[in-house]
Amino acid sequence: TAILSDALESIVNVVAAGVAPSAMTADGDSVWVLGANGRTLVRLEPTYDAPTRRLRLSASVELPATNQRLTSLGVASGAGALWVTDGTTRLLRVDPNDGTILSALDVHHPLNGVAVGEGAVWAISGKAASVFQIDPHGRRVESRIRIVNRLGTTAPFPVAIAVGEGSV
Repeated sequence: TAILSDALESIVNVVAAGVAPSAMTADGDSVWVLGANGRTLVRLEPTYDAPTRRLRLSASVELPATNQRLTSLGVASGAGALWVTDGTTRLLRVDPNDGTILSALDVHHPLNGVAVGEGAVWAISGKAASVFQIDPHGRRVESRIRIVNRLGTTAPFPVAIAVGEGSV
């Protein structure tokens, strides 16, 4: 994983994460990498040549098979936690200090990605063609927003979500 300068003009360090990355998020001066197995979170900092923290998430469910070009694993940082979609219907709220799963909210639809901002956590489900607004403590779904007007094999399949500049 390459660490870029603030001006994005040059690579200041390259750190081997030790996992096959499937998703990444920035958290202040560090980067968190979610391994492709969905069970390992690795923290990288620009001034170190090795990961500074490795968190193992519990393997309480079997990961589903996914499309080789798309992943249902995602990670975001915000609201005092790391948020992980692990290939299931659960959204995990993880303590970045010790890897404890603070909450596991089942939204009853397979999740493909997660983002944090605008006072909430946002999770997306391609299969349900919906965005879920989650309270920042990970306790409940505040709203479900359907984003595709038709379901089925010819419908769009959203797989990513982002928050910024006042928009989701």
